[in-house]
Amino acid sequence: MNFNKPIKVANIIEEGRIGGPQSRMLVVAASLDKRISTTLIFPKTNSDELQQKSDKLGVEYLLLPLTTLKRDWKTITKYLIFFIFEVIMISILLKKHKFDIVHISGGSWQYKGVLAAKLVGIKSVWHLNDTFAPNIIKKVFSFTSFFADSFIYASYRTKKYYSKLISSNKKNFLIQAPVDIHFFNPNKNYQVDKFLKKKKFKKKKFIKIKVKKKMLEWHN
Repeated sequence: MNFNKPIKVANIIEEGRIGGPQSRMLVVAASLDKRISTTLIFPKTNSDELQQKSDKLGVEYLLLPLTTLKRDWKTITKYLIFFIFEVIMISILLKKHKFDIVHISGGSWQYKGVLAAKLVGIKSVWHLNDTFAPNIIKKVFSFTSFFADSFIYASYRTKKYYSKLISSNKKNFLIQAPVDIHFFNPNKNYQVDKFLKKKKFKKKKFIKIKVKKKMLEWHN
C-alpha cells in the first residue's frame, strides 16, 4: 500500500433506503480527512434519498443493480438466482477502482461485499450494528464471517450477540455510531415536553396495541 496516496475505502451496503447504517456511512464519509477516500456502493433501486444526501455532502458513490434481501419469496428467489452474478459484479468494480479496503455495512446479512472482497484479495471489515437475526441468517453469517478480515461492533450488546458466531482469532473493534454535535447540541433547548405533548395520543395508542398483543400471546 502506498501511504503517499489516500487510502481508498469502498463502503458497501445492499439496502438503498435511508436508515441508521446509511446515515452513519454518510456522516463518516463526509467527516474523514483527505488521507482516507471513501466511496459508498449501494443499490440503484430505492436509493434516491441516499443519492441526494450523498450529493449534498459531497460523498462519492457508485450504483449497482443489487438485489436487496427481503422476507417475501419472490425477492428471496431473485436474490438467490442473482447472488453469484452480483458478487462477481461487485468484485469487478472493486478491482477496477483499485480499492484498498472494503467496509461492509448494514449488518449480518450483507454477504456479497465480503465475498467479493475475498475474491479479489482486498482486506475487508464487517460492520455489525444489530442484536437480532433469524437463525438462517446467523448460520450463513457464521460461515461467511470466515472470509472477513476483521469486525466492527456498534455496541457491547452487538459484540456479545455476534462474537460467539465468529472465529476468536479475528480482529475486532468496538466503535459506536457518531453523533453530530452541531445538530444535537447538549446546550440547545429542544422543547422535549412540547414534542411529547404533540405525540401523546400516538404514544398511548402504540402502548395499547403492544399490551393487547402481549395479552393475546399469553392467552394462547
